[in-house]
Amino acid sequence: MNPTATDQPQPLWTEAWPTTAVRPDLLAEDDPDPSPAAALGRSHRLVWQVATPGAPVLRNLDNLLTDLGHDHDVRVEVVAHGEGLGLVGDGVIAPQQAAALRRAGVRLVACATSMRRWGLHPHQLAPGTRIVSSGVGHLLRRQHQGWAYLRA
Repeated sequence: MNPTATDQPQPLWTEAWPTTAVRPDLLAEDDPDPSPAAALGRSHRLVWQVATPGAPVLRNLDNLLTDLGHDHDVRVEVVAHGEGLGLVGDGVIAPQQAAALRRAGVRLVACATSMRRWGLHPHQLAPGTRIVSSGVGHLLRRQHQGWAYLRA
């Protein structure tokens, strides 16, 4: 049997927008999220790992939320560990900015293991920051639950 063109592996990326446009058939929504936005294919869950200092995460978050618009159900968890804990330190994110992020569906998460290593206490974190026992463990669990993953 001779292979046809359709039998050949297809690239993950289309040529229309090199290296950034994913083939439409790879975008199937299989998240069982029952929200109205999910029913319209507009539900997004992203876990964002921050392990290095100075990552432009806040600017990138603003760009992401602007791009998706207000008609999407967006849930983002920014998981800071190691040297990335500076992002969720008190004074880095203003209380008003932290509140705006929460309203937009963004949760800041700090790794307790890294906090102990760096000598940080919960009162030294941005308002509303959630503490998990292990940042890497939390990332693994979220990915297992189907959340998309980014690393800054």
